Amino acid sequence: MERLRESWERLEYRAPDGRACSVTAALAWSSTAEREPQALLHAADQALYCAKGQGRNRMHLVLAA
Repeated sequence: MERLRESWERLEYRAPDGRACSVTAALAWSSTAEREPQALLHAADQALYCAKGQGRNRMHLVLAA
C-alpha cells in the first residue's frame, strides 16, 4: 500500500483547463478475526478514519483481535 501511495503522489495529472494536479491518498488496512460482512466493513471503516485522523497522504495498519 505504501508503494501505491507513493506512486500516486509522484504522478502529475492535468485538469481539463491545463492546470497541473497531484493526487494523495490516506489508505488503511484492517485485519480482524471477524468473518461477518458488517464486522469486516466496520473494521475497515475504523481503520480508514484512523488513517485520516493522523493526517493526509499516509498509510495506516490496524490489527484487531
